Amino acid sequence: MEQSKPRMFSVDSKNADVGLQSPPYSRTTTLVASPTSPAPAKPSLADKHCWRVASAFLCFFAIGWGDASTGVLMPEIQDNFNLDFTLGSMLFMAGSVSYALATFIVAPSARLLGRYNLSSERGSFLPLLFSRQNVGHSNNKGRYLSLFVFGLFHCAYFLIAALSPQYAGVLAGFFIGGVGKSVLIAQINVFWTTNPRLNGIALLHGVYGVGALVSPLICQTLKSRGYSWRNFFYISLGLAVFNVAYGLFAFRPTQSEFQVEKQLALASQALSATKGDEKMETEPSSPTTDKKNSKVGMLQAMAMPYVWAISVFLGVYQGAETIAQGFIVTFLLHERQANPSTVGYAASGFWAGLALGRVIWGILSPRFSQKVKIFYVNTVLVLGIGFHTLIWRVESVLIDSIMVALLGLLAGPTFPLILDIATNPNTKQAPGTPSLLPVLSAEIQLTALALASSTGAIGGAIFSLSAGVAANAHGAYVVEPLAMATLGFVFCFWVSVQIISKLVRRASSCIETV
Repeated sequence: MEQSKPRMFSVDSKNADVGLQSPPYSRTTTLVASPTSPAPAKPSLADKHCWRVASAFLCFFAIGWGDASTGVLMPEIQDNFNLDFTLGSMLFMAGSVSYALATFIVAPSARLLGRYNLSSERGSFLPLLFSRQNVGHSNNKGRYLSLFVFGLFHCAYFLIAALSPQYAGVLAGFFIGGVGKSVLIAQINVFWTTNPRLNGIALLHGVYGVGALVSPLICQTLKSRGYSWRNFFYISLGLAVFNVAYGLFAFRPTQSEFQVEKQLALASQALSATKGDEKMETEPSSPTTDKKNSKVGMLQAMAMPYVWAISVFLGVYQGAETIAQGFIVTFLLHERQANPSTVGYAASGFWAGLALGRVIWGILSPRFSQKVKIFYVNTVLVLGIGFHTLIWRVESVLIDSIMVALLGLLAGPTFPLILDIATNPNTKQAPGTPSLLPVLSAEIQLTALALASSTGAIGGAIFSLSAGVAANAHGAYVVEPLAMATLGFVFCFWVSVQIISKLVRRASSCIETV
């Protein structure tokens, strides 16, 4: 049986006095052990590995399934509750705002749910919430219970939306679903990126696209056969419950994982006892000191204009993408008089293109330099404006649906590509050639990416609401011009970031020569 590498486990500098935690957002780890303590046993990396990978795929499939259904179901929900476009767009707003807010509870909730008693011989299901003595922290347990608790939030989303007799209840369901989705995505991403046996996170996000592809097909089939939109949420509830049940089995920490985390926590305590209060680089810091360091890292990230530039770009781009996929069904129904029994397939075309595009670029991206990736983003933004122009001006449901699918195929990888440009070193660039855009340091990447993701979610909410208000005032005809204007702003802003970065680089070079 294959053994794990020591890099998989570490003493958490944030919680050294309460036990062990391996770093949740990085592959960089540190193993600390007392010279007098026995070496901890190494668990098999193969323990439940395949089951957990399958559970991660299922989780992302279920999330993509839920996300893609909103745009298809919105016209029917509007008719059911006699809503205008503004109130209908609140469905996007509720889920996006709660998603953004929930990014700030991912780490605290995992730390709380991962607490356990160091004197116990076996891991327990319930976390040790109130005791402050002899407490350890388990990343495996924190992830396991986070997936369970917030998986129930995802279930509650479908249940409340299906049963609520009032539109306010449906919105509450979408809000709760955004909270659950935010934590689930974060935890699965952490599991994937910190596991040395797993690479190519684009494949994971491609499965999200598969769920987003299948969902509108099911929605449209149910609608064409006369079923209420609530029936889709009942089916979705079954999928969400199965996802939670399977995750309970797959991600439950094994006894060997518990023993390794416990032994490393005890070894850390023994090392701290032998060193006393002496401060060394290899020793864990106190919780107070680490909180200060975390705040300093957050302030550093928020003080960087480049971080805010990336956040603004993703926020506005996510808004344009939400308009494209969220309102295409409404646009085709009102402006092209599309068949209500088949129009939902246009949304499936967008998600099919997005899934395929992200998987392809996930495979090809490591082979290209930062320059090529930036050129691709520039080109896709221009093409996106062209696609929206054709959708707006060509009065053909077929051609419009094809343009939507091509938009998903080509523009779908933009979001992960921007994150890749901002965080990955430019390994394919010629030696000595400077990067066109800065690469964020590892110390601030977590805060920067959390800020960017939150901004993206908020952007999706604001622009979907704006599209709803505009459509309510002037008709669905204005949705496509709004998408074109949004992409035009994104393109101009993105080019400005590149120009400013180039000027700063030249100024720095001149200063160095002087």
